[in-house]
Amino acid sequence: MLPAAASLAVSGFFGIAAEMMLLLMYQVRHGAMFGMASLFFGLYMLGLAGGSLFAGRVVPSWSAILRLKSAQSIVALLCIPLVSHPEFHSAMILGGMTLLISMIAGCEFPLLVRIAGNRPEAVSRLVAADNLPAMMAGAIAGIWLLPGLGIGGTWILLATLSGGFTVFLVLSKGERFYGRI
Repeated sequence: MLPAAASLAVSGFFGIAAEMMLLLMYQVRHGAMFGMASLFFGLYMLGLAGGSLFAGRVVPSWSAILRLKSAQSIVALLCIPLVSHPEFHSAMILGGMTLLISMIAGCEFPLLVRIAGNRPEAVSRLVAADNLPAMMAGAIAGIWLLPGLGIGGTWILLATLSGGFTVFLVLSKGERFYGRI
């Protein structure tokens, strides 16, 4: 259960911090984000649902989680150069990134629930493992991460966090180490 919770903790933190940064990138280019905030939040929720639907077609395994974590790292790496190109900070591009990030998270959660045995106590623990780091990201991103590291530095931190966890999964041999939890 601990590896599944750790994976969701990374995704919860990553998802909210990434959404905040995408909104701020939009604001930097367009001067205000208030009109678009609801669209970005809606896209995030739509992506979670879409990812969850897609997860029904995926065999739950640590190799599938490894692929999702790799995709999460790649998205963060793609966002690093995007920061310095405000001409690409359109609602379509940043909204698409929001949708992609949330689809990855939306796919990961049901797979980990199934890997963890799909029991009510496992689901509640995994929800907490996902949401508590997300709340922390929401609290510290605006107070510490973004002012201290900037948007580019925070993307680097998220890429490192997700990439580091991906490397951990590879080195621990995933299913051979953890089994089906």
